Amino acid sequence: DLAVQLGANVNDQDEVIVDKYMQTNVPGLLAAGDLTDASGDLKQTITASAQGSLAATAAYEYVSRLAAATVKNTRPDPFIGEPVVFFLRLTG
Repeated sequence: DLAVQLGANVNDQDEVIVDKYMQTNVPGLLAAGDLTDASGDLKQTITASAQGSLAATAAYEYVSRLAAATVKNTRPDPFIGEPVVFFLRLTG
């Protein structure tokens, strides 16, 4: 699994562990949908789509902070600087 190869934490069901913004423990690595622990047993397309929207917003904010840090030549937090990787798996 690519997320694991990139260092993401998974639970006992091999679901990628994410926070409420679909961010993993790896800076810049986001995941959404059935491969995450975010929805528990509620594996539905609409749930995965909503999680994808949250992850897209988080990715945009992450990249915006990265761009701002690059322009200012500063690093506003220790997690800035890694590329954004986004996973989404829909039920179907």
